[in-house]
Amino acid sequence: WRVYAPATSAAVSCDRAVLLRSSFATAPYSMWNVYASSVSALAGRSVLMAHLRPVSSSRIAMSGVSAPTQSYEKLKALLREVDALSEIQGILGYDEQVFMPPGAAASRAKQKGALAKILHDKSTGTEMREAIDGVRGREEDFDDVRVRANIRDAVDAFDKEARKSSELAQKEAQLESEANQAWAAARKASDFSLFAGKLTEIFELKKEVAAVTRPALKSEPYDGALDAFERGMRAERLDEIFEELRAGLVPLLEAINAKKASDPSVDAPHPSLAFGDQWDTEAQAALSRDVAAKMGYSFDNGRLDVSTHPFTIIN
Repeated sequence: WRVYAPATSAAVSCDRAVLLRSSFATAPYSMWNVYASSVSALAGRSVLMAHLRPVSSSRIAMSGVSAPTQSYEKLKALLREVDALSEIQGILGYDEQVFMPPGAAASRAKQKGALAKILHDKSTGTEMREAIDGVRGREEDFDDVRVRANIRDAVDAFDKEARKSSELAQKEAQLESEANQAWAAARKASDFSLFAGKLTEIFELKKEVAAVTRPALKSEPYDGALDAFERGMRAERLDEIFEELRAGLVPLLEAINAKKASDPSVDAPHPSLAFGDQWDTEAQAALSRDVAAKMGYSFDNGRLDVSTHPFTIIN
């Protein structure tokens, strides 16, 4: 659920609460969002839990269980532990973007890096590998399609994460935190040079991570990075999509610009969308809390805070 307004954004943390997101209003300004909380959108560390769906234990007979079933039960338990660690990481990220003073940035980056190393070791250690190997290729042993999906995605995520060293995982988390702080400082000062160095480091590191975790895609560096967000998508296909969009959008943009040139008044914002006191941060917060409450959001389980940039955390 989003409210668009100038130069502010909001973040919500919650305990297993979900807000249905829908467009509330629009204006040509930065976003001010109300979101249910999640493992940090910046971090996204809980890769092995991303597609885990709970399955009733009553569906599985616990007496005389098969080896794959035992491995699957063990896998679920381990993934829940990984998810708990990911939630802690999400809380660190939430605090970093909402409450943490700038002077604590270096310490927070080290904290997130250290936790990422622990999380990686837990996600790819001996116990997890044994559980994964116990279900690998055994999807057809389970009737429940959700279990099959869990196994498929858990194995895929494990194989990719296991190719990454714990040192690389630590470096990635620490640099992401450092880069986020540099971006915030650059935004506040309106000085891109404050962020440029960290952005270059991020690009180089992400290319390395993509090549390590998805070696089959390393001939096109962007394919590996893209696959992390849109599994199966390739740069070649994106080129096709953008080419089709370009064919329709360029003439439309030219027509709009021609209209604006002949009648500048058409480009003026509607009075209700013009910048002014009506976009006061506290007024937006009050409105957002009111709307969220009417949608059924429980502030006993979550909260709304203002942040520099919108993000999503669900614990």
